Amino acid sequence: MGKMPDAVLVRAMQKQEAGPQGGNVTIFQPDGSQAPGSPVEGNGLVAPWAAAVDGNDHVWISNFSNPACGIVELAGCRPEANPPGMKMGDPISPPGGYVGGGMQAQVELTLTRQETFG
Repeated sequence: MGKMPDAVLVRAMQKQEAGPQGGNVTIFQPDGSQAPGSPVEGNGLVAPWAAAVDGNDHVWISNFSNPACGIVELAGCRPEANPPGMKMGDPISPPGGYVGGGMQAQVELTLTRQETFG
């Protein structure tokens, strides 16, 4: 059996907020160099934990902190797939991310694809 989480650490994580005091995500280009505009801070990022990229190259980040911290969707590297006027790293999700009733600390993301057959 594992140990119980440290109470001091749990309380500190629950107090985290988005922004410079919160978390950030570094974006790398295919050659391994850091992308322009990286790292991305704020935009609902509090304690980034897991990342997934969808078919539009949008990046989804889960926050591992308090349950009020949501899942953040960021614009990806393909301008044509982003909402008008958005560049890579801009938040698509609402401030604080997508938060649903009863969400707990999300440590994993799975994206599924829906297809329409005519």
